[in-house]
Amino acid sequence: MKLRILLCLVFFLSGCSAMGVVETNDPNEKLIQASHLQSNGRPIPAERIALEALQIFQGQQDAMGSGEANLFLGQFYKAKSGWGNVNKDEFLNKSIKYINSSIDNFLSIQENIQASKAVFELAQSYRGKEKIIEMCSNFQRSLELYNSGIGTAKSFQYNKQFGSVRGLIEAHIEQLCTNV
Repeated sequence: MKLRILLCLVFFLSGCSAMGVVETNDPNEKLIQASHLQSNGRPIPAERIALEALQIFQGQQDAMGSGEANLFLGQFYKAKSGWGNVNKDEFLNKSIKYINSSIDNFLSIQENIQASKAVFELAQSYRGKEKIIEMCSNFQRSLELYNSGIGTAKSFQYNKQFGSVRGLIEAHIEQLCTNV
């Protein structure tokens, strides 16, 4: 009998999609948690917590935070589009929607460098949809925004094999857009 109760308790607790996540009202902390959950193969609570963060940022009229949350969700849905059990176009369309919102958020506060990061991800979403013209125009736009130097952040995380953010964007343009 005790084993049955224990199993029921474990089953009930494991049904909580964010088990082990400390409850917080800090939207920045929520995005960190969502990132950890996604990295640990727990996409359902990651998505829910990222959406909660976005809602808080929007309620606070925090354009930078909203931009980061929208970008996280756009990247999240872009990553999900590669799963075998989902509709690729549906998730890429969601990705594009959230990334476009991210771009709008960043541009509204003159954070062109951050917008450059989001536009680069938008280009990658169009790459997934095999929309080459949109992909290439967004890579070019990303480079222009980055080259403007406008914003408090002067760079963003990138694959170091390219040497610089500019090198990353230019390599994508050169490798994917030279014949367009």
